[in-house]
Amino acid sequence: MDVLAAFRSAEAEMRAVERATAGYSAEDEDAVLAVYEDRLDRGSAAVRRVMLADAPDFLGFAEKLELFVDHELEPHSVDEEVLAAIRADARRLAAL
Repeated sequence: MDVLAAFRSAEAEMRAVERATAGYSAEDEDAVLAVYEDRLDRGSAAVRRVMLADAPDFLGFAEKLELFVDHELEPHSVDEEVLAAIRADARRLAAL
């Protein structure tokens, strides 16, 4: 799933900016805000491409489901226990 690799790359770039700016003052963070926002935008676009692409197999679908839960659902919009059960089912079924 090439779109998944693109998402992981975009997410790694965003995390790299976060690590590089950890401990910055508010003024210093403002100086790199445009870079960080660009990485966020790339990550969001990559998630959308993953969601719209066909999953190649059940494992790919399980990964899409994980990304959907992590990046598309509003926090606390769904019962966390329910989400955990769905994730566990997807991982279990993908391993068959």
